[in-house]
Amino acid sequence: MASRAERYAGSPWYAHEAEIDHKVQEACDTHPDLSSQLDAISAIRGHWHPDLKPGSALITIRAYMASSLTLDDAVSKLTSPINEAYTTADYGRAYHEAELVAATQRPLLSPAEAEEMWGHPPSPPASDPNPEPTASSSSSSSSPDDSKKPTIETLLWLLYFSILHVAKCTPYTPHPSPAQDKLLTLLATLKQHPDPPPPSPMTKPLQCDWIFGAHLRNDAGSGGGSGGIWSRLTLFGPSAREMWNEDPGGGSGFTDAEIASWTNVNAFLAAVSARGIADFRNYGVWAMRAVLEVGENATIWNRVSALSRLRGVVPAAGAWVEVAGKGMWDEEMKMDGGERWREWRKKFEKLVGREGLDEETREIARWTVERMVNIEKGGGHA
Repeated sequence: MASRAERYAGSPWYAHEAEIDHKVQEACDTHPDLSSQLDAISAIRGHWHPDLKPGSALITIRAYMASSLTLDDAVSKLTSPINEAYTTADYGRAYHEAELVAATQRPLLSPAEAEEMWGHPPSPPASDPNPEPTASSSSSSSSPDDSKKPTIETLLWLLYFSILHVAKCTPYTPHPSPAQDKLLTLLATLKQHPDPPPPSPMTKPLQCDWIFGAHLRNDAGSGGGSGGIWSRLTLFGPSAREMWNEDPGGGSGFTDAEIASWTNVNAFLAAVSARGIADFRNYGVWAMRAVLEVGENATIWNRVSALSRLRGVVPAAGAWVEVAGKGMWDEEMKMDGGERWREWRKKFEKLVGREGLDEETREIARWTVERMVNIEKGGGHA
């Protein structure tokens, strides 16, 4: 009787994944640099596909990284459409959408509860039970073209996916990398950018929207009552979490380009954490766990040997230790006296002499151990 691994090896899913891997390798062989390779790989694997249209967030960020745009100009181009979409409540469309939600909820509540939470329903003309927002509830400068403009949520997803995509293409070595530092400066400057004012009027249905009503909630943070679109980097965290589905063996494979991009984006979030821009130290724990959990045998779903899996995940874990190791160590000391950290170090120590493991990965394991020991002795700088 065939083993489960053998059955999967002959399955249509396995054949499909093998075909995708072949196309990815062709793209890597065809395109000359990591950036163009990742643009192609994103389309093949069905990741977030880079928006390469003129004026897009990605094009703006790439122009800034190439010094074709100043920092101030890049920030202005990136923030202006988002500020406008927020302050106008998606050019008035959010008023209408919020009222549609309110209309479904009011009948479920008592009249007093419905009024308190959702306010009085509007009084539409008899011929139009679902009117679009009137001039009193939307931007006076709205135009027919506004209906085609993306929402603030869409714009924020595009902005942060673009930043993370560029981070994938930006080497972090030698650390600190001037290129990565430039991207970090952009993100930090966005966080310091003045938050836009909330929509006016702020109707009760709109207050219940997760993004437009954030300024009324206790966790809204600073920013002049705007809900912290910039001061809280709204949607940067969820964007990073979505991109973490693209790890080697998950949403990505084990080509040199994919391993490099995974290492770079891990190093970027490690630096984001180390500089206090946002806290992603839990992602460092995930990176270490990915190494710790690799056993001796191949895994069915990844279709690769344990050695190949280690080649894919060890560099990212090493990047966390190099860039943000001191902060991770401090947290581990608070949690369990550094016991988990020492377990991670023991795993890396074993990898240094792991039979069959490629020399580059063993070298990364070796200097990761050195850095971990140095941090434990109080000599870490990350």
